[in-house]
Amino acid sequence: MDADFSDTDSRPDRFETTHWSLVLASQSQQSSSADQRFAALSQLCRIYWRPLYVYLRRCGHEAVDAEDLTQGFLGALLKRDAIDTVAQERGRFRSFLIASLNNYLSHHREKESAQKRGGGKWYLSLNDPRIDAVLQSELMDSASPELAYEKRWAMTLLDRVRSRLRGEYLAGGKESYCDELMPFLPGGHATRSQGDIASALGISVSAVKSEVYRLRQRFGQYLRAEVANTVSDPSEIDGELEYLIQVLR
Repeated sequence: MDADFSDTDSRPDRFETTHWSLVLASQSQQSSSADQRFAALSQLCRIYWRPLYVYLRRCGHEAVDAEDLTQGFLGALLKRDAIDTVAQERGRFRSFLIASLNNYLSHHREKESAQKRGGGKWYLSLNDPRIDAVLQSELMDSASPELAYEKRWAMTLLDRVRSRLRGEYLAGGKESYCDELMPFLPGGHATRSQGDIASALGISVSAVKSEVYRLRQRFGQYLRAEVANTVSDPSEIDGELEYLIQVLR
């Protein structure tokens, strides 16, 4: 049986009030909207802390200092009395975040260098001893800190899309499909022919081709949805997608 990717009632490429546009749109509204804005911004920060960490590491900060700086910046950004300032700079969340980090570094460098590890109140825990191991290739890259940041941003988007697709397969009891077909997605490296995969799955080669086609279609829809969460207007989605693809190339 083919994996079911046919739900059309909640299309992932449909632009609704997404995370970043919600943050911007609810500027100076009632407390309930402020709560929604805070929740949306918190979720974005939880997703995109890794690009900030990579940027700081590529700027020369040691792992411990980069983690503390990332935590300190996000903690300051998520303070309730600082939320309204977020919406003063519109556009793409990617650009806003790195500009805000650089501003934070220029104003708080001495304070942060004196901050004891574990002190203060953090809104986001980065307690993962494998961070540098996971990001090793990016930390060793010769690219500028700015380009390393944008590469990790793009890769985070792709990782989230792959994770979402994997979840669909697993929920449908199709783990074997997932393992065999995911390498055919952009950025993947398929090492087996579709004929070999057909034999392994017990389906025809044409069925494998159909699965790959549908998977790629779903991938594109989910990628657009993820990008939509980081721009303030749907007209920006295509431009952001093209830019991030160029960065990865």
